[in-house]
Amino acid sequence: MSSGQPPQQSSSSTWTEPPWCGWIENTGDALLILEAARRGLIPRVTRRLVDAERKMITSGSVFVFDEDESGIKRWTDGFFWSPSRILGNFLLYRETDKRGAGHRSIKADQELNSEDTLSLSRPRSDSASLAVDKHRERSLVGSLTNSYKFKPDGLVKKVGFA
Repeated sequence: MSSGQPPQQSSSSTWTEPPWCGWIENTGDALLILEAARRGLIPRVTRRLVDAERKMITSGSVFVFDEDESGIKRWTDGFFWSPSRILGNFLLYRETDKRGAGHRSIKADQELNSEDTLSLSRPRSDSASLAVDKHRERSLVGSLTNSYKFKPDGLVKKVGFA
């Protein structure tokens, strides 16, 4: 888990930075963030983000909210996401180009398997490093590797659940 930055909020109660920035790799990391939010060390989101605040959603942005406190039952952020996949104690989503991007077509699969086309999720490399890359990718995004039309360099949303 990387160290976070102190949150900034302007006087008009509009967020200017995410409550925490960093990397949550496992359940222990998530529990530390939840405990920090419970103790008030990092702020919790208590309402939906307005359009201007959604610009804060970038790689490493971490937002914590309590359903009862905020009234937020489902997080909405204006991005298009793949269906969820379970990985450990998390639900994972990958950003797609548009709503309902769905599975790749048979033609897209054939193009991916052709000699002159690169994978959507990882560059072509030698077989030894490819095995390491595939293992690392699997640990980060589970089965969401190249089964959908993901946005190139898109975000991954990792949601903890009880």
